[in-house]
Amino acid sequence: DRFSCHGMEKSQKLKDAKGDWYYQICNEGYNYRLSDLHAALGKSQLKKLSAFLARRRQIVERYNNAFANLAQVITPQQAQDCQSAWHIYPLRFLMEKIKLDKIQLYNRLRSLGILTQVHYIPLHKQPLFKKFKDKPFPVSDLFYKQSFSLPLFPAMTNQQVEHVVMAVKQVIREATG
Repeated sequence: DRFSCHGMEKSQKLKDAKGDWYYQICNEGYNYRLSDLHAALGKSQLKKLSAFLARRRQIVERYNNAFANLAQVITPQQAQDCQSAWHIYPLRFLMEKIKLDKIQLYNRLRSLGILTQVHYIPLHKQPLFKKFKDKPFPVSDLFYKQSFSLPLFPAMTNQQVEHVVMAVKQVIREATG
């Protein structure tokens, strides 16, 4: 039901044309998906929050170190006076330097077992906000064109993190070599 999923719609036709991640927001929606059981589970998970955040920060540090000297990407930054929870790791790929479009890059990473996600499709590109579709939003459009969120979750093993790092570097080498 669209009302319980932020008004999102996905279709195979859209995915085939624009990428497997693609969705549209066609009407206003909400996020009414939390049952009492899920609320109790969430409450119990809060006890693990510090460990979850620490592990996410370790993974982000590894990603940042691995990608710091690559001219083909821009790593996400954290403001000096902030401490991010790193719920996602949006790595920006400079497409003009790697000579791949978004769908090609997505598919190549996927073929290597890296399941990236796109966060987020700009709102002005959504049917619900069609009155803004012809307005310029260059920063949003550029971020969307360039970014993929790499896998990042507390249960990731060091081996899985290294697999992501090596796959990203391999795709960049192949595309620029």
